[in-house]
Amino acid sequence: MNNLVFITLLTGAFIEHSWAVDNDKIPPQKMYDNCPKPIVEPYVGPLQIESKYVQSDATKATLKESLSDNSKVVKAQIEQFGKQLVVFSDYYVRESSAKGVVALSCVHAALGAWAEAGALLTKDVSKTGVAVRKWTLASVSMVVYKLNALSAGEFQLTQTEKDWLITLADRVFDDYRARLDPGFKYFNNHDYWTAWALLSTSMATESNRHVDYAYAVLARALAQVTLSDDGRYGWLPNEIGRSQLALNYMHYALNPLIMVAYYADRTGYTLTQNDEATLAAMVRFVSAAELMPEKVTDIFTTKQDPVPAYKLAWLIPYLHQRPSDEAAGSLFKARGGQVDGYSQLGGLIEPLFSLSGSAARAPEGKAAKQGLNQ
Repeated sequence: MNNLVFITLLTGAFIEHSWAVDNDKIPPQKMYDNCPKPIVEPYVGPLQIESKYVQSDATKATLKESLSDNSKVVKAQIEQFGKQLVVFSDYYVRESSAKGVVALSCVHAALGAWAEAGALLTKDVSKTGVAVRKWTLASVSMVVYKLNALSAGEFQLTQTEKDWLITLADRVFDDYRARLDPGFKYFNNHDYWTAWALLSTSMATESNRHVDYAYAVLARALAQVTLSDDGRYGWLPNEIGRSQLALNYMHYALNPLIMVAYYADRTGYTLTQNDEATLAAMVRFVSAAELMPEKVTDIFTTKQDPVPAYKLAWLIPYLHQRPSDEAAGSLFKARGGQVDGYSQLGGLIEPLFSLSGSAARAPEGKAAKQGLNQ
């Protein structure tokens, strides 16, 4: 079969397997010779993006009625770039090696274009723009790490791609490092996601940059945890302060914290028994909040919004390391095992963390719907 026919047939398969992007906000796109799908063009402008939350609400739990047109356009373009890389990489995970080769080419087409353009490196950035840059780095770097691992090294960054990711990580580090100051009161999920973004980039680029920072953030996060009187349940006060979104934000925070904790041994760090116990207390808390809410109702200030399945993706690496954890296993089973597919974690990650042989093994089925950021 010649290459043109192969690409044509594969294009149809891509569409069938959800390679199509959302139609409401289609950013500028460009075709590349090595990929049958149009690639979102690099964004190199200012990252002046508004928050979606009403800033006068101290809980940051009230959505604005609308955002500026500029915020919508910029955010959509960056989000579509991240989502494209995730979809390309997940296609590789799901399909045969022959078809997967084209998916890898598409990853390089998108990543290479944004790297060559020096995208997202601007210093003209708002508070939310800083967050979007960090979320994108977390997603992209996990895509790279995942593909390298699952392709047995077939997927390798070009030097340009590698240099861009390292530079982007340096920029994210500069954005957030001052928040580690002991006097900073609002240390929260933004810092946890920064830690994971930088650690995943370090692993994806084999650069060993900012690893110390990532584990300093983990230590600070675990020190923030408030424990119930009996020590069974633990929660993060700044996330619990998010009114009806408190449980959502607890899960949102657990994703980067569990990922950083998971890779501690292979990046030269060791979790203490107290660290492990604190993580387990948070897992028991979120599990109880869903399965035995009467146990923790007094911790919340109001009725909680439902938590989408993809925000429970942290269960996959957690159960891989701790397959006998009763609280995590019960929560996983209650969700039917369908928690994989969080775009901000790079999409499908279960192949990296096999649950085979675990009591929490997921049944066959669709992945949870992806979401790019909180």
